[in-house]
Amino acid sequence: MISADIDFSQIQKLGNEILVQLDQIREEKPIYWSEKQNAWIVTGHAPVAEALRGELPFSVNRLPRMFTFMPDPAERERRIPYVMQTFSRMLLSLDPPRHARLRQLLMKAFSRPVMEVYRPYARQVIAEVIEETKSRDSSFDYIEHVARMIPSRVIVRLMGLDDDYVPRLRYWAWATLSGAGGGGTTKELMDETQKAFLQMREAFMHEIAARRAKPQNDLSRP
Repeated sequence: MISADIDFSQIQKLGNEILVQLDQIREEKPIYWSEKQNAWIVTGHAPVAEALRGELPFSVNRLPRMFTFMPDPAERERRIPYVMQTFSRMLLSLDPPRHARLRQLLMKAFSRPVMEVYRPYARQVIAEVIEETKSRDSSFDYIEHVARMIPSRVIVRLMGLDDDYVPRLRYWAWATLSGAGGGGTTKELMDETQKAFLQMREAFMHEIAARRAKPQNDLSRP
């Protein structure tokens, strides 16, 4: 047993205190089962590297954990049917060797030549975001207005989309990770995951159809 457990659903309230707790856990037990998270917590470079290489008997499949918050199969089929159909096939839910095989295919779209094409745009976004911060009050949310905004705008451009997708992308990411993630998952958050998945399907089926008709220089042509 460890002397303290971390509740990641309270991470915003914890602030920098979470660093103290992580240091304590790393010293006491770098691999431990968290009752609050209903998951294994792995800290320290060596064990994390082992886990990512698939050398530890862990799984990234979150569906069994989601079942603990919605154990009735009939309720799952009624409330989150599309999540149940698709989540286990998503890259973030796959273990080796399937994860590595699909990741290799995906990385073709992120090769150095492709990334060099987007370097000027990334620099432009960084400059624009920094300039925007100058017009804000002396106190602002760095994570919200800088750390999230820069990668969000670059990612949507990589996918061949415009900045109108940025708010949707951020909502989709939040709904996916909140509904299928940590110990703070609730049925209501899982409903948000279902909603986000359906929105993503509608949006990207439209984009896929457009690229089948007219391929573009984005993820449709890695």
